[in-house]
Amino acid sequence: MITRTPFEDLVVQAIMSLPEDVRKIVDAEVAVIVQDKEEPWQLRIAKKHRRKYLYGLYIGTNHHRVGLASGGRVVGARVFIFEENIVNSLDRWDGMTLKEVVFDVVTHEIKHHFGLRHK
Repeated sequence: MITRTPFEDLVVQAIMSLPEDVRKIVDAEVAVIVQDKEEPWQLRIAKKHRRKYLYGLYIGTNHHRVGLASGGRVVGARVFIFEENIVNSLDRWDGMTLKEVVFDVVTHEIKHHFGLRHK
């Protein structure tokens, strides 16, 4: 039996709170992975955003760029959520609860799958 931590439960709740049509796409196309903190290779990917640490990271081709050659489905998209970084930075989130921050980070990273880009 696989057991989840309370933090992982918050991530699942965030995903379950998405509109059903969005959630179905996420369930089919995106692996959501909780890690304690980012690995060096993940920081290198995110370096272009000039961050010293990450709360989350999306890696993949967004849903709207997928062609008919792949059957219209994204393969290999991943969202990483970094638990330690989120928990250790709660004081930077203007009084938001851990649940609110997790929901914010999870939905932000999932939005990248639907085309959100950083400027």
